[in-house]
Amino acid sequence: MQTLNELIARLDRTDAGIVTLDPAGSLSWAEVAACARGNAARFAAMGVARGDRVVLAMDNDLEHAVAFLALVALGAVPVSVKPRRGPDAPYAEQLVGLVAKYRIARAYHTLPALGVPTIAWDPDARGGDVAAVAPDDVAFVQFSSGSLGAPKPVPIRHASLLHNIRAIARIDRRTPDSRGYCFLPLSHDMGLVGVLSCLLHQSHACISSPKYFLRHPVGYLDKYGRCDVVAMPDFALRYLARHLVLRGRAYRKDLLAGLRTIYCGAEPIQHATIAALIDAGAPLGFDPRALVFCYGMAECTLIATAERFDSLDGSFAEAARGRKLASVGVPIDGIELALADDGAIRLRGPSVFAGYLDDAPLVDGWHDSGDLGFVRDGALHISGRAKDMIIINGENIFPHDIEAFVARLDGISESVVLTEDDRFYLFVVPGMAFDPAKVAAQVAVQFGAAPRAVATGSARDILRTTSGKPMRQAMLEELRRSSAFVAS
Repeated sequence: MQTLNELIARLDRTDAGIVTLDPAGSLSWAEVAACARGNAARFAAMGVARGDRVVLAMDNDLEHAVAFLALVALGAVPVSVKPRRGPDAPYAEQLVGLVAKYRIARAYHTLPALGVPTIAWDPDARGGDVAAVAPDDVAFVQFSSGSLGAPKPVPIRHASLLHNIRAIARIDRRTPDSRGYCFLPLSHDMGLVGVLSCLLHQSHACISSPKYFLRHPVGYLDKYGRCDVVAMPDFALRYLARHLVLRGRAYRKDLLAGLRTIYCGAEPIQHATIAALIDAGAPLGFDPRALVFCYGMAECTLIATAERFDSLDGSFAEAARGRKLASVGVPIDGIELALADDGAIRLRGPSVFAGYLDDAPLVDGWHDSGDLGFVRDGALHISGRAKDMIIINGENIFPHDIEAFVARLDGISESVVLTEDDRFYLFVVPGMAFDPAKVAAQVAVQFGAAPRAVATGSARDILRTTSGKPMRQAMLEELRRSSAFVAS
């Protein structure tokens, strides 16, 4: 059984590697390996020992990609945290607490001062060795999304990583000639594991910042013409579809014909999003069969189930109140899926972690995902998060049910439902005309209960995880602190 260290040690291609679009730069896989080994020796000379935990917030650039691989090559344990998205002081305070709680020995120099020694890469460092490690050793630590609370640290073993990236490569039929693009943050499992999967065949890996994608949604395809694998959560597909509606006529007619595989996951896949993308992409050569609907989480390394798109009818199932839930396929090889009577999803297998960092191990290897779902025609469909669900007049209602209804109302640009026990609050991004009392009344008629209170703001006020999911609990606490709610 291989390890990530063995993959790093055998990187030798000079005609493929990592390319970055902003800032522009590139290293062949042979150069990546030499630089990672050189910096592993450099970090060792700076006092980093095998097994030491080193915290870093990864930007989508060559420096952080190489520094991460160098720590792995040394046998240290990179602890990948989310980058700062607010004021410096609270962010630093959170990280100081994390450093103390998880006995972190070093911090990467791009983080605030955390009371532990810092390390930095040298882009010219070369040479050194790759440490031999065991498949059950921890390769790195990634954090859960935190959509319902504080993110939790998930240790990823070498064996789990290799099992998952092999499964990913089989799904998208990866070869050494494949070209991959990643604009999702490398601090998120979908970005990090996606790029690491390119090491398996030493295939081309292009990365950019999320901001680059927002500025140039088809910039990669415009430049390279072919993309064999990319990951796009629903928010990115929605953004791409809007862009194509507005600007599609300006592009060459085969712009999207080179898209081979688009992994869609990390948040609910909306029927309306996929329909809009198919309509907007058809004139530019888009083949909907490039879409792969998938379900996964940090605790499963990345992907747990997957299925290629069939059709708008065949890839969605009708649920309560007319909701159309995407089919996210069947478990990848080796993954066991179990559904409780209430629909709670549990997972077990070689890609699944053994337990949170410094916490008790899983019982019999089963991870309770916190999600609810059902199986129809052999494929899994996700209903929602168990903690999000509220019961109104004996009926199970999920935030997405209410948000989908509110999205159809006049004067609403976007909304987020914030649940607490069996009550809910509503945050609305108003459009042209907006009456909170009227919206609350319409919701009450439809669902049998009105929101306890309504708050308004801009789309920038919606707190999101790195994959785009609303951070409902954090938003509720923040809106309460700022007294933003008004009675409905």
